[in-house]
Amino acid sequence: MYISTSNRNHPWQDYTLIVPTVSVGNVGQLAADLVISTLWMERVGFILHPSLLPCVGNNPFAHEDATSCKMSTCCEVYESTSSQVVVIQQRAPFVKGRRKEYAEWLSAWIKKHNFYQVAILTSTFAQERLDHQLVG
Repeated sequence: MYISTSNRNHPWQDYTLIVPTVSVGNVGQLAADLVISTLWMERVGFILHPSLLPCVGNNPFAHEDATSCKMSTCCEVYESTSSQVVVIQQRAPFVKGRRKEYAEWLSAWIKKHNFYQVAILTSTFAQERLDHQLVG
């Protein structure tokens, strides 16, 4: 379930959605963190789903001059209206055996919001790559 933190409508049909995967070295998640912090993206919602392990922590994007505290959850949605980018930042792994359920929900959510394009950030072990993947 997506829970918006604002009362405004999110017309994301011209936006790029970035979705990191929980994978080797958390590379996708770290890249998403860089995008979020570089673009000074605003947290616009949360994703609560029974397939995600619950967790909570300090705001990873807090600045030293911040006067308020925000908590982070297992899966949050960030938006940059100026760059037309939305990032889903998933910080927790899946409940065993429930990954497909989340993938089906996420696919329907992406279709509902009609994103212009979707980029999936992931990583893999070097020994699993094929020779033709190393070219270029």
